[in-house]
Amino acid sequence: MVNKPLKKCFINQNDDEVVYMVIRRSFIVELPWVILSTIFFVVFLNLNLIAEIYFNIKLDYDLIYFIQFSLALSLLTFMANKFFNWFYTVNIITNQRIIDFDFDHLGDKNVVETLVKNIQSVTVKNIGFASFLFGLSRLQILTSGDNPNIEFDYISDAYKVSDMISDLTRGVHPSGVGGNK
Repeated sequence: MVNKPLKKCFINQNDDEVVYMVIRRSFIVELPWVILSTIFFVVFLNLNLIAEIYFNIKLDYDLIYFIQFSLALSLLTFMANKFFNWFYTVNIITNQRIIDFDFDHLGDKNVVETLVKNIQSVTVKNIGFASFLFGLSRLQILTSGDNPNIEFDYISDAYKVSDMISDLTRGVHPSGVGGNK
């Protein structure tokens, strides 16, 4: 999150549009795959030692190197995909609209946006153990008509973000961002 408005943040930003917040899912949610991938990576690199110590067999080193390379390449591809999914999935709050960029797989993205004037209500939900333990919440923005609803998943300070969006819908300059109300 940012403390002051950003002038130019994304490609199709209007000239008179000011970005107040860029929000990303908390990295705490991503830690399980990071830890498991790191453990698997260390195991793959030491595959020949594991085969010799635990199974008491000597394997052909060319075969071991090929298996290590194949598994490491697959794991690195998986890790890169998960990282890009986290890094490029962002939510942007501007003075004119709310934008949700979802990056699911390499080359698969979904962009949902709604104008601030179309927002009907903002709801904060605390769901699950991660929400309780780490203070992460889901922010649901309900819109009018055919406009899609927007969700920010696993974000911290959801109540602060909710207050900012509520201020924007009332036409009030958000408190704590770029000056006084």
